Amino acid sequence: MKQKIMSRIFSFLFLMCAATFLFAQTAADFTFENTPEGNALPENGILWGSNYSLNIQSTIKHAGNNALELVRNADAGEKDFGCFVFAVPVTFSGKTAQFKAFMKTEAVTDGYASLFVSIEGSGNNYYFTNNVSNLKGTNDWYEFNTPQFSLGKGAETMYVGVILKGNGSLWADDFQLLVDGKDYLKAPKIKGADFKADQDTAFSTSSGIEIGITNRVQVDNIALLCKVWGFLKYYHPAIAAGNYNWDNELFRFLPSYLPITDSKQRNDSLLAWVSKLGPVSGKGNKMKIKKNTKLTPELNWITDTTMLGSGLSAALVQIRNTKRVENNYYISLNKNVGNPSFNNERSYKTISWNDDGFRLLTVFRYYNMIEYFFPNRHLIGEDWHNIPNEFILKMIAAKDEIEAQKVVLEMITRINDTHAYPKFGEEFSNDFYGRNYANYKLTFIENKAVVSGYLNESMMKDDDLQIGDIIIDINGETVQQKVDRLKKHVPASNEAARMRNIAGFLLRSNDRGITVTYVREGKTASKSLPCHTPEAIFAKTNTGAESAAPTWRFMTPEIGYIYLGTASNKELSKMMGELRLTKGIIIDIRCYPSDFTVFTLSQYFNLKKTPFVKFSNGSIQNPGMFTFGKPLSVPGMKSAYNGKVVILVNETTQSSAEYHAMAFRASPVASVVGSTTAGADGNVSLITLPGGITTYISGIGVYYPDGTETQRVGIVPDVVVTPTLRGYLDGRDEVLEKAVQIIEGK
Repeated sequence: MKQKIMSRIFSFLFLMCAATFLFAQTAADFTFENTPEGNALPENGILWGSNYSLNIQSTIKHAGNNALELVRNADAGEKDFGCFVFAVPVTFSGKTAQFKAFMKTEAVTDGYASLFVSIEGSGNNYYFTNNVSNLKGTNDWYEFNTPQFSLGKGAETMYVGVILKGNGSLWADDFQLLVDGKDYLKAPKIKGADFKADQDTAFSTSSGIEIGITNRVQVDNIALLCKVWGFLKYYHPAIAAGNYNWDNELFRFLPSYLPITDSKQRNDSLLAWVSKLGPVSGKGNKMKIKKNTKLTPELNWITDTTMLGSGLSAALVQIRNTKRVENNYYISLNKNVGNPSFNNERSYKTISWNDDGFRLLTVFRYYNMIEYFFPNRHLIGEDWHNIPNEFILKMIAAKDEIEAQKVVLEMITRINDTHAYPKFGEEFSNDFYGRNYANYKLTFIENKAVVSGYLNESMMKDDDLQIGDIIIDINGETVQQKVDRLKKHVPASNEAARMRNIAGFLLRSNDRGITVTYVREGKTASKSLPCHTPEAIFAKTNTGAESAAPTWRFMTPEIGYIYLGTASNKELSKMMGELRLTKGIIIDIRCYPSDFTVFTLSQYFNLKKTPFVKFSNGSIQNPGMFTFGKPLSVPGMKSAYNGKVVILVNETTQSSAEYHAMAFRASPVASVVGSTTAGADGNVSLITLPGGITTYISGIGVYYPDGTETQRVGIVPDVVVTPTLRGYLDGRDEVLEKAVQIIEGK
């Protein structure tokens, strides 16, 4: 029972984070010394939570030059937290482990600062602690430690770090993980944990590759190599076994391959390269297409003897037909959920973007991850097989490091997934988006950029722009021109989500001010706006406890309202007890849920168990294949609520919020009102690219039980209501008004 309880706690933490975060499986060195000052994460570092800022800084530290700082942002709510951890693959053995770190705090109130440890795995070894230190107030540097805990059997990943919840600041330094009283790196290795690929570090800082593309044949040859390289990476048993560092093998092969212009010589060269990997059986893997098959691998190209020649084609077909083991050095599917974990992908944080080899590797790696393990490959909206030819040419032609990274961002955007949030280095982010912020939130209403709030209310002035002002020009560039310029570099599943995200970039600049032209009450005017550093605009504000609106309330004596952004499982019984006699309940999911109430709240709206979703998952045996699992159901109860249930959604309804909407919609008394949601549901998977770039994909396909898509299309409302500019200026919530009308039968 204890294990189940702890599992639920940790599941809740992950759901609050809106993602399942993965990592490259290399030993963490627990240092902040090699990470530049700023918000970049150290190697194997992960930041969980929301509305807390991480900073590697040198002003306040315990030892060495740098230390970690966690700070609560001004707009953080009661449910937000910040948690930094190192992800440590458990490749070592021992009886007990203990985590230590030095921490310092300032003005921590309404929460706590603490060490954080969690172990994930397949055995009965679950361990979790997030409040062992329970620090409050202001405390100078002191070394804290967890109790010793058992490693158990089946441990796969350990997360160690610090967590801050509430107001204040936390600094942390000098992390230590001990196994049986000694540094974990000195602990005995688990048998089979060493791979030949890990010993090959030949090209960790430079590939030595220079490419001068002069004709289309060269591009086509490199594009073919991209496909062969990726096919072998995920299909060949020797690579799956970790016998080859496949990045380095590419760099070794390129010098002899790049000069080739004759197709026969090209194919012979590829065949010789494939043959060096050793023989395969060519047996044991006959792919079966079943009723639950959603996608099959798109491997017709390996049988094209006209393009490949008979020898190379036969070799690739034999590899395809060979049975594969489930333990693959580069890829695994996460237990229970089934989203991909891209393992052992080197980040090469210190490489130069002028290195042509790493430019190619970026295209090769990303293209093949999407080709074989993106469950929504069929929804991309174009032929993904054309991507290598286009982006190889763009990457090599990029004139400098900034342009090369723009090409990477464009490639990421092309999968049309709102979850594909990219994180680049500070230099690129500042150059492309602008480092500084004008103090305004913008929302697109009727295709107009409308001032809808302030980033930091303490910075407001009497002569500021007002809520409802319409921005039409920024520094001489119309809003539409800037939108068109940004569009191909802002990942999103649909236009509603893309415009939502673009709105956050419009008023950013590297200058300390911008000039905007705006419309207020039909009159046009211009104004200079100051731009603030992120440190200033998102500075902590120790204003005490927030006066948040209640989770539920009565809009009228017969209509209840629930806001999922603050609702928690512990209050559901009381809440539904008070609302059970109403004529209708409105559930507002124009937010991110603060707790996972998919099953606990849905049961009140169903008399019996009701299917609401099914997922598609990838395959290690046949990369590129995706199959449906059995539908999941929400529970019911005999005394189910018999009034109307109206669910409110819009473009901010994303991921877990969309999942909740699907569950609530399964009720026969429910309807959905609003506009297009973000169209990105399901657990996400981390992708690590050269240069320290990270991004994500929706790692599982999410469908209604009948197979209807949710990715890109989102949760389609039963009644479409899009806010109008007039309604917004009048202070009306037209979506909420429509929900009330539906309940009242108007």
